[in-house]
Amino acid sequence: MKKLFAISSVLIFCFLLTQTIATVWSWENHVGVSQWSVKVIEDETGCGGSSKTESVAVTITHNREIADISDFAHGKMRGTFTGNTLSVPGRTIRDGSGNSRLAPFDMAFAQDCQSFSGEYSWDYSDSYSECSGSTKLRGTRLGSAYCPGTEEQQLSEIAAARAASADKEDRYKDILAKDPKNFWANWDMAELKKRQGKYDEYLDYVDKATSNEDIFQDTRAKLKKEAANRLHISDFPTKTSSPILRIEMDELNNWNGGFINKVNVPKEEASDKEKWYMKYWTIRIPESYEIINKIVGLPEN
Repeated sequence: MKKLFAISSVLIFCFLLTQTIATVWSWENHVGVSQWSVKVIEDETGCGGSSKTESVAVTITHNREIADISDFAHGKMRGTFTGNTLSVPGRTIRDGSGNSRLAPFDMAFAQDCQSFSGEYSWDYSDSYSECSGSTKLRGTRLGSAYCPGTEEQQLSEIAAARAASADKEDRYKDILAKDPKNFWANWDMAELKKRQGKYDEYLDYVDKATSNEDIFQDTRAKLKKEAANRLHISDFPTKTSSPILRIEMDELNNWNGGFINKVNVPKEEASDKEKWYMKYWTIRIPESYEIINKIVGLPEN
């Protein structure tokens, strides 16, 4: 009976998780700051100089389509992302005793978020001469091996927080300060609050975790595979084919709020049914935290 209950708990969770459409990550949708080491290659041979190379630390501040770039060669710049391509408009700047007219150009960012490249030409003029040159840019990302905000980066940060011997809660708060919808930080904070007996805060963090629109897809697939393996079947059960799921779903749909395992859980609006399902499962199943950790492959606290 206990084994059947454990299996049904996994089945229920798989069934309750919201299906989402997988999206391809791009810089166009990112909000935050990225750090880069940029190799700047200046070709000034057309102006009587030489070709020189230097490395510059560059910060890019992202606000979805708009990106502000700190100075790497010709002052600060602002561009517009379309997918992973940043388009920078042309402009004229003061340059020594004259002016340089910078041509518009594109910076192409790699899909893995670890590099970019771009090149633009420029024309210099003053009271005595005119000449032309070019600037090439080769950027290498600093600080992370993953695209910002993706599940891979989240799991890396969470694993580090769980491995810490102290200040775990502060670490999670730091993660949430820059990424409030981080599923795993909210998930862990909910578990911490549950263990502390602070159930109002626990429910609040569960709500924040379930508001994440992108995290469930891969987790749900892994849980379905695990549940099918435990049942020694090839096809995952549905509400129609499984009496257990049918009974559980009927109970959930008729829920009007009340206590579950000594936690007072309020009734949710119909539009928040997925949040309520997740909340119900985490409270009803004491080992819910361990089940998710094991299947996703994360170390426990």
